[in-house]
Amino acid sequence: MTGHTHSILIDRLGGTVKVAKAAGERAGERLRPQSVTQWRKRGIAGDWRPTIAAMAADLGIEVPDGFLLPRTRRKEQANA
Repeated sequence: MTGHTHSILIDRLGGTVKVAKAAGERAGERLRPQSVTQWRKRGIAGDWRPTIAAMAADLGIEVPDGFLLPRTRRKEQANA
């Protein structure tokens, strides 16, 4: 379900190309639209979540619950 909710967030932030450009500029790094497209399927990469959350806050857009919480790796979950 993460990919779906993150895809909606990307749409609310202006779409794939706009998010790639704005997030890259904000972070001072290059972010390719292809990466943002993958986020739609797999969820927004953890390293980029604080940047995306800040962009959303600037626009008054809420991020999904738990968006900034550390993600547990699948391997760790399997061993629990």
